[in-house]
Amino acid sequence: MNPRTRRKVPRSRPGPPARPAWPPRAAGALAAVALAIALYLLLSATPQKPLDLIVDLQQYRYGVPPTEFDYETTGPHGPLLSAGQPFWRVYVDRFAPSPEFVLIQAATLAEADHYPLALLRDVQARDVTLSVYVKPMGGTLAQGAGLLWRVRDKDNYYAVLADALDQQVHLLRMVRGQPHELGAAPISIGVVFEQQEPGPTWGWYLLGVEAKGRRIAVWFQDQKVLEATDATFTRSGRVGLITHADAVALFDDFRVQVGRLQSTPTLRPTPAPPTPPAMHVAAISTTGAAYHDSQSAFARGGLVYWKIQVVDEHSVSVPAAVVTTDVLRPDGTLLARQPIRTGTDGVALFSCPLPATEPAGTYTIQISEVTHSNLADGPTTQRPISSPLRRSGYSNPGRAFALSPRPRGRLPPRSQPPSPGASTSPLSAPVPGGACPRLTFPLFPSRNRHHKLIPLLPDRVVG
Repeated sequence: MNPRTRRKVPRSRPGPPARPAWPPRAAGALAAVALAIALYLLLSATPQKPLDLIVDLQQYRYGVPPTEFDYETTGPHGPLLSAGQPFWRVYVDRFAPSPEFVLIQAATLAEADHYPLALLRDVQARDVTLSVYVKPMGGTLAQGAGLLWRVRDKDNYYAVLADALDQQVHLLRMVRGQPHELGAAPISIGVVFEQQEPGPTWGWYLLGVEAKGRRIAVWFQDQKVLEATDATFTRSGRVGLITHADAVALFDDFRVQVGRLQSTPTLRPTPAPPTPPAMHVAAISTTGAAYHDSQSAFARGGLVYWKIQVVDEHSVSVPAAVVTTDVLRPDGTLLARQPIRTGTDGVALFSCPLPATEPAGTYTIQISEVTHSNLADGPTTQRPISSPLRRSGYSNPGRAFALSPRPRGRLPPRSQPPSPGASTSPLSAPVPGGACPRLTFPLFPSRNRHHKLIPLLPDRVVG
């Protein structure tokens, strides 16, 4: 073919370069990010179910851990236990906002990374308003107590604590067990026992927090004291109460509000009046200083120790019973009178100094009154119960008795003076009808506190 007659083929212009395809890993990462953003927007737009809850403690007995909470601890020391139970217990405070049962946190581990927690069960919230009355009771390293919310686990949450030691409220972000302070503000707060006169609130202070999205506002005594923003924890989480280190504190009227609520106030649960428990003295004995070993003789210039156990009609230990005892001299005159409250085991521990001027002889410890601090005030009545105590460990309970609605259940008056020749150990025979539970112990003269206790005549001295 003639090259001159060859047809010219038009050249095509080069188009734009083709876009390279995304690598599979990058495409998967983008999809995950998009899904997370969509899920966050969906959760943020989803309204929370309205909730207005006040934790009621009036249904419990003194010394019982409330079952509305799970108990955890932030820090390496773990939850502290007493007799297998957490140190969060029901306590008695007649001056509480809702008398008289409150919640106490009584663990006293003085470690800066120790945070006891009480997490409310069956409550998850993101945007929430919390409030609680707190009453600091003491602490050497810290006296902080407060609220926590958006709890993922025991090491990740937000918290606010009102500390009576440094007079500040602290807003914290706890991440992997490490606290990060988001802000602090000065407040006026103190321990009522360290004041010369109690204030109008008897040591109770209202602490509140409002968390909405990234915004956090802290209230103290109905005054906004602190605001902050943080986006570390944005999902729903548990709510609860918190203390720091060895701080001992009381809590009352823990309130949780979630969602849009109506303006009508929340009605408080009205507890039924408690039934007066039948109580009686199950055991009374003199002991050594540790309240473990029995001891029947004491020396002048030292202390006499004794313990008393109170049980109900079913032989169950009665806590929070106030036992008043009289220490009588050999001639029947009063040496000392002491009211002591029983603990969670129903045992009251006593001690009394014995001046060096006291005469040697047989002294008597006599129970003059037992009252129950868990009962509301009311008219005074008495309903003595004459059924004897069926317990092998102690055969001299006197007469069992029941309390009236007013906490003034009294034992019948002593019908006869103590015998000078009474036994030096807990009585081994029932006291005649109407007599108070009592025991006797001998007192020896002594010129020094380090001596061997041996029977001596009143005119001899231990050298």
